[in-house]
Amino acid sequence: MRKDLQTSRTVTGVLINLIGLAFLAGLLILFFSTTVLGQNGSLTIRGTVVDTQGEPLPGVTVVVSGTTHGGVTDLDGKYQISGIEQGALLEYTYIGMRSEKRVVSNQERIDVTMSSDQYLLDEFVVVGYGSMKRSDLTGSVVSVTSEELNRFPAANLTEMLRGQAAGIHVTTADASPGGAASIRIRGNRSLSSSQSPLYIVDGMTVPHINDLNANDIESVEILKDASSQAIYGSRASNGVVLITTKRGEDGEVSINLDSYVGFQQFTRNFDLYSPEEWVELRFWAKYNDGQSGIGEPDDINYQAVIDDDIMYNAWQNGAFTNWEDLMLGNAVQHKHDISI
Repeated sequence: MRKDLQTSRTVTGVLINLIGLAFLAGLLILFFSTTVLGQNGSLTIRGTVVDTQGEPLPGVTVVVSGTTHGGVTDLDGKYQISGIEQGALLEYTYIGMRSEKRVVSNQERIDVTMSSDQYLLDEFVVVGYGSMKRSDLTGSVVSVTSEELNRFPAANLTEMLRGQAAGIHVTTADASPGGAASIRIRGNRSLSSSQSPLYIVDGMTVPHINDLNANDIESVEILKDASSQAIYGSRASNGVVLITTKRGEDGEVSINLDSYVGFQQFTRNFDLYSPEEWVELRFWAKYNDGQSGIGEPDDINYQAVIDDDIMYNAWQNGAFTNWEDLMLGNAVQHKHDISI
């Protein structure tokens, strides 16, 4: 009786051990299968793509390197891609931004911050209806930056464009201090109509640019070819001057002060007669005209030659007035700019 009971207990223990081993083996198989399945593409990667200011970037392309498997961020800059293998390389691309790459390990979330590509932005040129790559540009466009403009101190923007580009002729229309100048693109094109180009400032048409502050200018593009008429019509027959002004930027507050003081004067004016030369000219004019009473070259009747009591008294007293010195002097010019 005891022997049978002992044998029964031994069989029961063996069965319990076998069931435990089977259960443990099942757990190992399940863990191994889960691990293999995860390594073969069961990871789901999600995250958010923002710029350096923390603003979400919609439309960022996220793909697995070397494949077409991927997706695009939504309006909140969020994305989600399933079926990513561990060790895969994700590529993030966006126009105007530096591309980013991230290696997938065992994480489920990858957030990316993208910075602007300044080199790429420099390759674009404003052409009136938008912007295009300089390499794709077929018309003749000249770009002048604000740094190039401010190398030449002048009272107005038009004068600063003098000598900055081929085919652009700047002539002084008003000789007064700070007077306006005129621009001709590739010479005169008409005998009677206006010769001035079309001025566009931040997308708006303006009659001239003499009142613009050069320190507020970001860049100036000059369209010289007839292809500009395809954008603005017949108004662009004399060329187009496109001006983009500066904009405020995020970050620390920056205060800039720029000022200068200068003098403007004539380097050479017309040669004018002295009082003695003027009286002599007046005498010979009347003498050759046959007028009487003015005397002879060796005995001149100055009162008859001058024929004006006030002028004759000034002649006798030597009270001569140099009207050129009274009218023309050194013009002081001030220019002070402050920006915040």
